[in-house]
Amino acid sequence: MKFLSARRLAVLVGGIGVVACGLASGPDTVARKYLELGAAGDTGAAGELVQRGCDDASIMDVTAIRMMGVPMTIEKLTVTVDEKTADRATVSYTAEGSVDGKSAVTQLLGVEVKVGSVQMDSASKSGTLELVKEGLFWKIACP
Repeated sequence: MKFLSARRLAVLVGGIGVVACGLASGPDTVARKYLELGAAGDTGAAGELVQRGCDDASIMDVTAIRMMGVPMTIEKLTVTVDEKTADRATVSYTAEGSVDGKSAVTQLLGVEVKVGSVQMDSASKSGTLELVKEGLFWKIACP
């Protein structure tokens, strides 16, 4: 009979824990993590939560949590599942916090305009996100 070393057992149990956590994550948890990663400027990690094959710039840049191109510093985030089927979900969110950026941009008549620095001590942004089930995991849907 072959025994597992303590190290191999720890790796095996840790791996099972990560998979179990990922399987237990509902659409609201995935949406919350996506928004938090976007606010932190970690668009690479946020992109891992997006539907495969999506190349939509607004989804990959997490514009859902940006104001004038600047990520919000989230102080309060509410995420609610509005609709859910076996393979699709719609969540709504409201983020409250602040915005402080040296170079903001906005769209004016379809043209990107640089507006300089932006600072808001109290900002709020609400919206909805669509999610799809890919295998066992919820992902942010590509429009």
